[in-house]
Amino acid sequence: MVMRGNPDKFVDDNTPPPKSSGLVQTSGARLASQNAATRGSVTDWRQPPSQGSAQHQANLSSWDSYFDPRVLDGSQRAIALLRQFRYRTAPWLEAGDPEARFGVTLMQLAQEHEHIHTLVVELASSHLHSRFDGTRVDHATAQLSDGPQQLALVAVALKNLTERLCAEPAAWRHAGFQHSFANRELLDTDEPLRTLLRQQSRIGLAAAILTSTAPAPDSSIYLLHQISNTERNHTQSSAYDWILHHLTACLHLVFALPAASPEAIHVSPGSPDTFVSTGAPADWHNLWMRIQAWYDSQPVEMQSLVDIGSIERSQIDPLSSASFPIHLYSSAMAVQAATFYHISALLLLRHKPRLLHIPGRRQQFASPNWHARAIAGIVTSNEFPEQWDPIVISSLLYMARDATHAAQHRAILECLEKISHLTNIPLDNDAKQLQSQWAAASLGDSSLSR
Repeated sequence: MVMRGNPDKFVDDNTPPPKSSGLVQTSGARLASQNAATRGSVTDWRQPPSQGSAQHQANLSSWDSYFDPRVLDGSQRAIALLRQFRYRTAPWLEAGDPEARFGVTLMQLAQEHEHIHTLVVELASSHLHSRFDGTRVDHATAQLSDGPQQLALVAVALKNLTERLCAEPAAWRHAGFQHSFANRELLDTDEPLRTLLRQQSRIGLAAAILTSTAPAPDSSIYLLHQISNTERNHTQSSAYDWILHHLTACLHLVFALPAASPEAIHVSPGSPDTFVSTGAPADWHNLWMRIQAWYDSQPVEMQSLVDIGSIERSQIDPLSSASFPIHLYSSAMAVQAATFYHISALLLLRHKPRLLHIPGRRQQFASPNWHARAIAGIVTSNEFPEQWDPIVISSLLYMARDATHAAQHRAILECLEKISHLTNIPLDNDAKQLQSQWAAASLGDSSLSR
């Protein structure tokens, strides 16, 4: 795979074996083919490897070693980080969307612009090692600030994301865009800026869940982005955007901004395609009916493959003392969308007007505890590396506060440890905070029982 810049510096002699999904491998192969066609043959890949290259191949004894710069010499470390971006970071940011073009588009942009290449490498380093070279990131961003607007915005978004990937959830609240992205032209932008802005917005929504505050205006992209009735829920990507639209509206409703604030953005009660800026809160009943309609009309690809309730699980898996339900899905995007639905419903139910009647025959849908357990069941039942979106993590942390059983505490802590290992997002402080809350709640229950 030939990369941008100096040909001798960016020739990949250690293409990883086909470990990940066929989609990612196919995209990578397509990009390599495009690069070869446009730039010509920079080096003859059929030549026998040098003694040094043979040593590198000997070191690459596992899949993970293809992404570890420590097992390679200096000339290959950037290649290892680019592999990390293409095969791990990009699919994670794309939420496993089979139609996503973000990874390929950004790699092509990195070929053409050296400073974008630098930012991509540092983003991958932040994702892989939870550290990056801040001087290089600042310099590359500054160099692009006077260039074309779209390129400058991509640089700023990459810089912001690089800084947030290695930060703990408490710092997500400060993940601002540093630009005004609220105009329609930028919301309808093409890749790679589109995915970068949406990821930043989801970080802001995750922070709103954790801090019980209304999302910042620049985290409300999904609410401002219009989704037509003709495309709503007809595809995985449109259904995914639509449930995020509802989650954003839900967060604005339950953690409403002051009525005098012009930034209190909400959905018009008349049509889901109409958006207004006003201090009046959205209608609780209307929003509840919308998220239930989304649940009923979601595409087949987004629906669960297996649903096993807590009682049934205890019968088929006696060793699982946590007894969380089992909800298995076919993709990371489906896992995320299901979690977004349940956290939206959970937030609405915990902020329901006292005398309001909840319509519908499915009584469990009106139970906050049912939605909380569903979140735990989803995140502990599925194993997609791309499923750990910031909102999924914050949803788990939110519902975990009210977990009461010691076995559930252990299962949640084990899940947080797994998330930290897979994403390098530091969750130690959040785990300690949960343990303190559980200990305090247990002490209070003991005092009341005396």
